[in-house]
Amino acid sequence: MVLAAGAVALVLFYLFVDPSSARWVPQCAFLRITGWECPGCGSQRALHALLHGDIAGAWNHNPFAVAALPLIALLAFSSCTRLKYPKLYARIHNVPALIALLAATVAWFLYRNLFK
Repeated sequence: MVLAAGAVALVLFYLFVDPSSARWVPQCAFLRITGWECPGCGSQRALHALLHGDIAGAWNHNPFAVAALPLIALLAFSSCTRLKYPKLYARIHNVPALIALLAATVAWFLYRNLFK
């Protein structure tokens, strides 16, 4: 229940606060220190754009985050219903799935910093 309330609060925050213009919204420390964009850079702005129906704008801010949303929803659903659907939970919460997600994240990090 607490997680659901936190998720709702987060969605409402990004619905009403534009991270592009609000100076007090946290910015990426990794980007500030290294000059390289982390895999999540732009995801706050992408979420704000998605909540306002701007899919193209969200994609421009962070396509990896936008593409990962269905997976994140599936992971959240399977975690919340793991007792009811244990096979679904076991299928997506395992080492090969974690390695694939890690590999995709590293590939996105390298692509956005070296080839973009």
